[in-house]
Amino acid sequence: MPVEQGMKVYAFGSNGNYQLGLPQTDADFIVPQLTFMNETALKKIACGGNHTLMLMADGTCYGTGDNSMREIRDDTGTEILKGWHLLNDSESRYKDVTCGWEFTVICNSQNEILSRGIGGKGELGLGGMCKSDIFKKVMAFGKDDEVKLFSSFQNCCVLVNTGTKSTVYGWGSNMKCQLFEPRTGKKVDQPIKIFESTTDILDYVSMGKDFIVFVNKLGQIVDIKGNIPKGFQREEWLRADQKGIQVSCMWSSIHILKEGKIYSYGYGTFGQIFQNEENRSLSVEGFTTGSEHGILVLPDKHDKTQQVSCWGWGEHGNCGRLQSQQESQQEDVNDYSNMSSPLNTVMSGLPNGVRIFGGCSSTWIVVPH
Repeated sequence: MPVEQGMKVYAFGSNGNYQLGLPQTDADFIVPQLTFMNETALKKIACGGNHTLMLMADGTCYGTGDNSMREIRDDTGTEILKGWHLLNDSESRYKDVTCGWEFTVICNSQNEILSRGIGGKGELGLGGMCKSDIFKKVMAFGKDDEVKLFSSFQNCCVLVNTGTKSTVYGWGSNMKCQLFEPRTGKKVDQPIKIFESTTDILDYVSMGKDFIVFVNKLGQIVDIKGNIPKGFQREEWLRADQKGIQVSCMWSSIHILKEGKIYSYGYGTFGQIFQNEENRSLSVEGFTTGSEHGILVLPDKHDKTQQVSCWGWGEHGNCGRLQSQQESQQEDVNDYSNMSSPLNTVMSGLPNGVRIFGGCSSTWIVVPH
């Protein structure tokens, strides 16, 4: 849901192509930077490999970052968009947006799905067309259908709830059978139906690089496709009594929040696996992941405010500077001091209502004001 009207957005991490929306530098940041303010409620932040879209509750959308493949808008000769640029007007409001590595997909006010950018693995969903400088229609749905968009590195999914039926369409890479099996090809370049049910109405899908997790409105995992991360047990998590959970995936791992505890499965060489033994009895108020790091909103220990903490692979500064070094270090630019991060507080003393989004080695914190 959108935050209350009036908010500030802070961002840090990877910024080599101005994807944090900061016009003054292309440096990576290890300290949160104020990048956006607006009196309109925010709906969603969607991050590609090097570009970012920010969707407001009124359907307006802003973009920043790499535009070399026209993944943001069709500015002839504009390879990089520095700072936030309004992408639409009152005649073309968006209902949802999502971004993959070098592509963007939107749902417009008519429930049409459109894509642009580039993708050799079928990421645009436009048949044999692997590059488009403008938005082109992929598919369309009824005006009363609930439509949600999701994406990962080289895949896109559209969740459609129509009455008492849930359907998910997907396209892009099928290298690890994340769309269907047995694999008859390495890519799917137009939408195919990958899930359908009249008994499990889906709330969302959570996507890794090579796998997709399907979660219903009761907070149950009802299916998982693709190269399932090491340690994840289907028979344990697809049980009917596993309700009220929240799932968020990094590229190479699955993370499940259940009753204040995070269960992690998959690749963990750079600290991606959450250490529950070192972080007992958390009262998690917000939870999400980026490409290879996690983000939590927690209650402040000393008052009724909130704080944001990160863990995982912090190569681009996206897990913040370690608390033990915050007072001695003055520069906001990434100094590579926190490459493999334990749970680390990056902002504190925040008013209630904080929201978080994870990007490709970037962290986004939305603070109401």
